[in-house]
Amino acid sequence: MRTLTHFHLTFAALIITCAIVPTARAEDLPADPVASAFSKSLLADFDPSYNPALAQTAGPPTAESQPETPSEFTSQKDLQITVTGGVWFPRLGGTSTLKNAAGEEPTIDFETDFFLRDRQYIPLIEVSILKNQTWQIDLTGFWTTADNDGEFQGTHSTYGSLVFDHNDPYSISVDINSFAVQLSYWGFKPLSLSHDSEANLWFSPLLAMRYLNVTETVRSFGPAGGVENQDNDWFAIMLGPQMHFSWECHDKLPIFQSIDLDAYGAAGPAFGDDFGAAWQIKACITARFPNNFEVSFGYRLLELNVHADDYTFDAGLQGLFLSASWRF
Repeated sequence: MRTLTHFHLTFAALIITCAIVPTARAEDLPADPVASAFSKSLLADFDPSYNPALAQTAGPPTAESQPETPSEFTSQKDLQITVTGGVWFPRLGGTSTLKNAAGEEPTIDFETDFFLRDRQYIPLIEVSILKNQTWQIDLTGFWTTADNDGEFQGTHSTYGSLVFDHNDPYSISVDINSFAVQLSYWGFKPLSLSHDSEANLWFSPLLAMRYLNVTETVRSFGPAGGVENQDNDWFAIMLGPQMHFSWECHDKLPIFQSIDLDAYGAAGPAFGDDFGAAWQIKACITARFPNNFEVSFGYRLLELNVHADDYTFDAGLQGLFLSASWRF
């Protein structure tokens, strides 16, 4: 009787256990090294899919086991287009020379002789196309006019057929129009987001092809009076280095996608009615936002030393600029 009772109790325990965990699987078991051998044997008998080896290692997915989803801020497009609009605040500085009838070449200074010191407000329009994070083409252009009228502040001077004495009334206007195509090859990348870095540091050679038109009109209202007008074109080909640094800071500064630093310098010959030279510099800091909008602040310079027959224009524009861009 005692043996039968013991058998009945054991059988009842077995039925209760099976009723509680009839569909348990390996992934449902806690990773407990002291799990009951009796429970494991029951699962092996009543659940053919149970694997003891899996039961020892299975557990909830961990962060390490989850596939890493690329952030939208670090994803790289095959083709990226950036449209930029802004304002450049330069001053015109330099000199101009126009040979007179005697063959002399006295120089007049735009700032000290004609007081062209006012800051300009030049609209900037630029389009940049970046292919495969390597090849880049930039299209840029501007136009500006610096003018003034007053009394000549230099000593006795000539400008072509014009004669200026101290306090002679005058008027002057200098128009500069320029359009450029710039090519870059970002082939040297000591730091790159594609190499598990949170920053980009790229270097590229820069080839800039720039068209330039300078129209200068000077009038004298002194005793002799007269007007001189020069309208000349040049095409400059400039080479130089270019640098781009980008810090992907969204995790630390959520308002920004990245903070960028860009700089370039280039120089080269200018061809027109006569030979000359041109050089340009740009450096800026850019705050990029998660919605592909960005704001840039920096400094840029364009200098010319160009000739056309008896005329020499040795001047340029330099100053700060502010711009906004949208990336597609």
